[in-house]
Amino acid sequence: MRKISYLQAIKEAIYQSMKRDKRVFVYGEGSDPALGSFHKSSEMAKEFGTDRYFDTPLSETGLQGIGIGAAINGAAYNGVVQI
Repeated sequence: MRKISYLQAIKEAIYQSMKRDKRVFVYGEGSDPALGSFHKSSEMAKEFGTDRYFDTPLSETGLQGIGIGAAINGAAYNGVVQI
């Protein structure tokens, strides 16, 4: 069994989900496509585009609204809230 960090495991799981299902997208605080979430995922923005990987303003209720609306419309999402 290989050993990877918790952050790397999350990154790989999100990447695999986005690769497998075009309905999956990542959004949230600190998901700047130029930097990536925690500066670790910018290559995902390059591969999947800014319509599936994008930053949002600091608004937790806004993030929840995006997620609920996406789910109602059949999308799968990964919201990023940095606490």
